[in-house]
Amino acid sequence: FQTRSFATLREMIEQSAALYASRPAFRFRNQVDEPLSMRTYAEFWREINHLGTALLALGLAGKRIAVIGENSYAWCLAHAAVVCGVGVVVPLDRLLPEGEIIASLARGEVDAVFYDPSFQTCMEKAHNQVASLSGLIALRTGRPSSRPPVFSQPQAGLLGQTAEQIPAEKTRHWLQLDELLPWGAALEQEGKPTLSQTTIDPDALMALLFTSGTTSVAKAVMLSQRNVCADIQAVASVVKLWPGIRMLSVLPLHHTFENTCGLYIGLYYGAEIHESDGLRHIQKNLQDYHIDMIVGVPILFENFYNKVQATLQKTGKDKLVRRLLPITQGLRKVVIDLRRVLYKQILAAFGGNLQLGICGAAPIDPEIIRFFDAIGIHILQGYGLTETSPVAAGCNSKVFVPGTVGHPMGGIELAVDSEQAGEPGEILVRGPIVMLGYYQDAAATA
Repeated sequence: FQTRSFATLREMIEQSAALYASRPAFRFRNQVDEPLSMRTYAEFWREINHLGTALLALGLAGKRIAVIGENSYAWCLAHAAVVCGVGVVVPLDRLLPEGEIIASLARGEVDAVFYDPSFQTCMEKAHNQVASLSGLIALRTGRPSSRPPVFSQPQAGLLGQTAEQIPAEKTRHWLQLDELLPWGAALEQEGKPTLSQTTIDPDALMALLFTSGTTSVAKAVMLSQRNVCADIQAVASVVKLWPGIRMLSVLPLHHTFENTCGLYIGLYYGAEIHESDGLRHIQKNLQDYHIDMIVGVPILFENFYNKVQATLQKTGKDKLVRRLLPITQGLRKVVIDLRRVLYKQILAAFGGNLQLGICGAAPIDPEIIRFFDAIGIHILQGYGLTETSPVAAGCNSKVFVPGTVGHPMGGIELAVDSEQAGEPGEILVRGPIVMLGYYQDAAATA
């Protein structure tokens, strides 16, 4: 398929904001019991610029900025603002023990952190222990687990600036994302340097991602703008989606699988991204939001499959479905597709609209893929890793073989280096999606 040309994520998001300005980009709740909030593509782009301008005014240009917390619109906004011209983003796993979070902040030489309120105590400790860390920004308002996020000393200065350079109320270490947005908007109106005026080098370090791998010490993968943009274009060249497709964000956003496939690829297509209310609420979210597509790992689709089979047996319809499946599969061969009509009741459990799943991170039983395809849900299995931004291969809109990871993505070369042809060996990947290297580890990079 034809793809748009862009060298940076800022260029890509700006294109999408122009193409899909009034379309919803995000639907989300800050709390499970709150009503849905919404941001259009134009609003998202505007908030990226306001937040980025505020971060630049705080002296964070070119600095390392971490993001830690549950999936949320605020998380996406913070990440996007950093990569769209502020500095280097360092997404952290919110499930790491406190000591590892602090160690990662130190190892990554992080200057500021966006964090969920639940990490207040951890961030206070990090602020005292990590030499480079000077600014902390709460992603969402909420009662901190310790003291309120405010320092009273005006002489302290935020991030090394003098009190004259920033308003008096900003001269403290603890800030909230909500207060930076109007401040950034005011700075833009005053003619202060804005995010769009910064220069982005597509080949420079954009993101530092800690991956556990198979060793006790996590490797830190260095990705550039070109790496991630090339992966978006590689996927878009072989997978056909449409503007307005409703996606549910379930996997943790700090992981490059969800970050690239569930966030930025969605934004490329003009998707409507719904932030999940949590693992316990996935089925309800699928139903409430009438989700079209979900990015997941095998256990997610296995749970879906097991629930369907249990319901069919409980209702006594398992034999009927087994008889119908060969018939509907046969009709498909003569271009008569009755799947979404005959299996409407099964599909209703997933909201009635779910038709596409992207599965990665581990092998999945091919029978699960075959069953869902037979009732009208296409699950494309893929292969990749953080080091390849991450998707290197996958089944796609034209090649679909259950039990395989399909073909290399567009513009990517794959080979298997083995002693004998056809034998297991080492997978080799070549292309613009391959990382810059491992941070401070020349030997592992080599």
